[in-house]
Amino acid sequence: MDELPVPPWPTGTVPDLRHVLDFVLRWERHWSAECDALQQQIDDTVFDAYGIENTDRQTIEQEVGAPFSAPVWPEMAGKSQEEKRLEHVLRLLSYIVKTACEEDDDGIVPLVLCGGEPTLIERARTKLDEFFGEGRSHEIENEINAELQVNIKGNRNCGPRMTMADWFATRYFDYHVKLYKRRPIFWHICTDDGSFGAIVHYHRFDKNRLQKLRAHYLKGHRDRLVQRINELSGDESKKARGEIEKLEGNIRAADELDRKLAMILNGEEYRIEVPWKSEEEQPQGWTPDIDDGVKVNIGPFQSAAVLAAKKVV
Repeated sequence: MDELPVPPWPTGTVPDLRHVLDFVLRWERHWSAECDALQQQIDDTVFDAYGIENTDRQTIEQEVGAPFSAPVWPEMAGKSQEEKRLEHVLRLLSYIVKTACEEDDDGIVPLVLCGGEPTLIERARTKLDEFFGEGRSHEIENEINAELQVNIKGNRNCGPRMTMADWFATRYFDYHVKLYKRRPIFWHICTDDGSFGAIVHYHRFDKNRLQKLRAHYLKGHRDRLVQRINELSGDESKKARGEIEKLEGNIRAADELDRKLAMILNGEEYRIEVPWKSEEEQPQGWTPDIDDGVKVNIGPFQSAAVLAAKKVV
């Protein structure tokens, strides 16, 4: 079998996102062609070993159907180049969330300003500088936004006005749930109006961290809302009154989320239910056992409707 040419990696400085995507897709085509060539060689060897003539081989292949093909990326087999490019971008963003949660001290990464900690979008920009070179995050973010704004029919991960920040806030968790076969490791907990949200690392999200989510992050968010209302209290303009009304709605949403998180924490209405354990063995409040699995432990949060996806498991 003739050796197929290997696509060269761009030389010089770290390339921009467009060149990285082009390179990865060329590699995929290269290895797909290589796999097909190897499969052809295997078929030839088998037919020769059994002494099957070409006319008989053609009859067999016609009856069996198309020759077996093993795509390098089975999930994207038959997808367009635009869909594959988008998927690579989503995998990059998903990896950024993963590293942000894993590197964080408490495994809680807020999507909004609260608790004096950098938001997810700020951490993502830091990661882009790390991956592509210092000072390039703005350039790469613009490229990511351009990829997210392609028009792919039926794909909710992209749209004319989609940005990286929008995707983290409104699409990431659905994508993560699907990618992890409905057993997500990073949970997006949020208010019903989306004004507050945080990604938590499930493996580290114990009782103390749930308390911290309420007392440090959610309270910090609420305090900022109250502070802003106080700043606007002397402004009688229509714009100020509209903003105050919206902020008051955000406060109500934060209070409702806190109420539900307290019920999960104490096991009052929303509790972990382990089917194979007796009533005496059931967890008391939010004391998850990782060995019981995501399907069991995410139950209280799904029942309380405090996740960014309505249906997870």
